[in-house]
Amino acid sequence: MNWFLKLVSFLALVLICYGKDTNETSCTKQLNGWIAEIGCWGYNYCENGTLVPFVCPPSTVYDRDTKKCVPPGSNTTACGTPTICSGLPSGRYPDIGCKSYYVCYEGVNNGRIYCPASLVFDSTLGLCNWAYNVPPPCGTKKD
Repeated sequence: MNWFLKLVSFLALVLICYGKDTNETSCTKQLNGWIAEIGCWGYNYCENGTLVPFVCPPSTVYDRDTKKCVPPGSNTTACGTPTICSGLPSGRYPDIGCKSYYVCYEGVNNGRIYCPASLVFDSTLGLCNWAYNVPPPCGTKKD
């Protein structure tokens, strides 16, 4: 198995384990085909109450605007744009316009995850949330 497939497999496992109890990745009571989570690697969708991954082929990334796997940097997707995890503690960090976040684990970038439409990344909770629940700079919540 090449390094890309190993990375994608590890990333999918980390994301499923980290997000299993959040609304982002829960398929309980969701319709078949509901997109539960989107990342550069592809997306997870619900089928019969189960989370099913769709992984883009090697050397491609998922563009959520066109809903296709494309070469990195070829469309509006931020996938392929480097993020630096060196020196950061393991965790989730806000990304481009707070509409996505990236996951650092032991100094290595484990991928970028897009928030569902209308949600922004909440650094306090480490997941996507409504802007009115999130303090600035990502949200509009007032103290």
